[in-house]
Amino acid sequence: SFCPIWRRPWMTFRAGTNIGDMMAAVGAANVFAGGKPGQGDFFEVTLAEVAAAAPRLVLLPDEPFVFEAKHGEELREAGVGERFVLLDGKDLAWYGPRIPAALERLSQAVAEVA
Repeated sequence: SFCPIWRRPWMTFRAGTNIGDMMAAVGAANVFAGGKPGQGDFFEVTLAEVAAAAPRLVLLPDEPFVFEAKHGEELREAGVGERFVLLDGKDLAWYGPRIPAALERLSQAVAEVA
């Protein structure tokens, strides 16, 4: 799976971050879990790198960048992903007492496109 957090430049994250752990918990394996050499937890990627990673599922959260269906089309045109799901970014990125309900919503969203 691929989950961008920003566009222009495209950015994503590695495993071991809260958002990476939330993805893993719902069975959405992050194609960039290993990160990029010399980069931190959050890093830039090119669409060519994303296409080469061949994610079948793309999660598009509405924060910190507000991804919309048109961004899914942009990714599809670049050869990225087969299935796309728009998500509440708070479910992926906000930690604390909202996590149990967020995991339930994320699990359902991922299952619906699986």
